[in-house]
Amino acid sequence: MTPRGPLTPLAEMTIVDVWRELAARVSLARAVGPITSWKALRDDLASAHVRVTRRRDVADAIWTEAAAEVGASLTTLAPGFFEIRKDEKATRVIRERVMLNDAVSIEIAEDKRLSRRLIAESGIPVPDWCDFDARDARRGYEFLARQKPPFVVKPATASGGKGITTNVRLPSELRRAVITAARWDSQLMLEQQAEGDVYRLLVLDGEVVDLVRRLRPRLTGDGESTISELLLAENRRRLADPSSFVGLPLDLDCLLTLKAQGLGLRSVPSRGVTFMVRTVTNHNGEMENETVDDSISEELQADAASAAEILGLRLAALDIVTQDHQLGLQESGGVVLEVNPVPALYHHYRVVDRSRATKVAVPILRSLLE
Repeated sequence: MTPRGPLTPLAEMTIVDVWRELAARVSLARAVGPITSWKALRDDLASAHVRVTRRRDVADAIWTEAAAEVGASLTTLAPGFFEIRKDEKATRVIRERVMLNDAVSIEIAEDKRLSRRLIAESGIPVPDWCDFDARDARRGYEFLARQKPPFVVKPATASGGKGITTNVRLPSELRRAVITAARWDSQLMLEQQAEGDVYRLLVLDGEVVDLVRRLRPRLTGDGESTISELLLAENRRRLADPSSFVGLPLDLDCLLTLKAQGLGLRSVPSRGVTFMVRTVTNHNGEMENETVDDSISEELQADAASAAEILGLRLAALDIVTQDHQLGLQESGGVVLEVNPVPALYHHYRVVDRSRATKVAVPILRSLLE
């Protein structure tokens, strides 16, 4: 299924796509009310309108800096398309997509069910999970009944956190999460939610070149505003900030994250009280990403390298959850959530202390020009 977004023209959507989109929007409207739902849709549309341009600008800056660092020349072929040349060697990049992984390996890695099975068979820890079709969720309900909550529901192929809902505990919440995820793919996954911090490890040719801790998106109360008002204000702030290109969607992941903390959209947090507004980390801000400078264990490095190798990837970003990044996954009780074959490199630059950010495009470009 081709990934879609809130600006996808109706002409490009099938009848099934349209019904799934409407079902998701109606489900949200029933949960939060039509006015709040409309405001959320408005914010989604505004964010989508600027996201492509802003991400392209970030990619432009990343490759311009990397080319200068390695002594290469950079030629713009089209917006977001570059040819980078040094001596007799040349390579091309499209935004953050590079010529290191082959198409077959990318497609295997992007199928979360297949890639997870291959990783699990090698002995690398992954969450307990099952897969099922959105049109027949019986396997999902059976898994929910016999495993310990909370759970995560996700599409089998979408990337970037699209369609993912966390903190699912009840059959009614699973039903709503299925509606949300089915907007992106009819094949879904249900997994036990892992405990610990989220990390992204970037692996290049078997070596971990950077580690970023990705905190869940948070807001801070002012003692007067409801969470709904705080959320809308933060989205307006991000939209006005040229360096920001991800908003905070009001969706089921947001609602269930708040519920897990005993909160709701109408709650008024006390001044200075910080709370999580989402569990999925893809929409966090740079203040919630930090470069991890201290060394990681040889066991964790081996886990990351093995996962990339199993999928045939020279360049891969692993999203893991662990309570101690200085231990291997087996020892810490951590798990690999997924392996990204086309890493979003901006995660490694957009961190709270940019002076400590790892310029990961530099070693990648050196590998491309070898």
